[in-house]
Parts: sequence; C-alpha cells; structure tokens
Amino acid sequence: MPRKTLLLEISSSSTVFRIADTKPPVVEVSETGEGTFNGMKLRTLYTVKVRPGKRVDRIDGHGIVYAQGGGRAPYKISGLEGAGPDFSEKIMGMWVFGPNCMGNLRELRNAKASFQTLVDSKGKSKTKVWRD
Repeated sequence: MPRKTLLLEISSSSTVFRIADTKPPVVEVSETGEGTFNGMKLRTLYTVKVRPGKRVDRIDGHGIVYAQGGGRAPYKISGLEGAGPDFSEKIMGMWVFGPNCMGNLRELRNAKASFQTLVDSKGKSKTKVWRD
C-alpha cells in the first residue's frame, strides 16, 4: 500500500459559528489559519456546514489556500466530526482541490487529500493534510 505524503500543516485560532437553520439543525463554521507548504508560508480560509447526526456530525463546504509569494488553491471539503473529551473535537475527511490552482500552489490542481483536524476545548485547532 502506498504511503501518504504530508502536504500541509495548519494551525487555527480564529473560528466563527453561525446557526444557519434549526429544522433540521445546521451550523456554519468559518475558520482562518496559517501553515506551511513546501517550506512556504500560507493562509487558509474555509466555511463548512455541519449537520448533526446521532453519533457523528457531517461536514461539507469550501475553502481556499493562499501561498506567500503568490498562488491560490480552492478546494471542497467533506468529512465527519466526532466529539472528544472536555469539549474537544476530531474531524476527518477529504479535501479535493480544483483545476484552477495557480502560482506557487499549481501542483495541487485536481489533487485529492485526506485530512485530520484536532480542535481543543478552547477552539484552537491543528490540521494535517496528506496527498492520497
């Protein structure tokens, strides 16, 4: 089985929540973060809709990565979110980059990647993204 390659590491501390609907319940979550890609600094922004389930919540949304020195890479995000101890969360899923990645991030065109995000009880998160 091929080994996954770590693409991105991102730390976030700015998160905004909005109740989009109550029947059925839907929460929108937007987050900004900073990280690295091939030694370059980057910034990220995403918004997902969270649909609560009995055991895990389903997330779907869009994001974009901006690279220092120029470049952007939009992506779709989907996954599952589960509660951890002391109001922490673990989110796992997929990022699918679009065909319009450009500049220093053009190598991400059409790439599929898995991710894992750990959110602590204070709302700070760490995300790792691996190329599949």
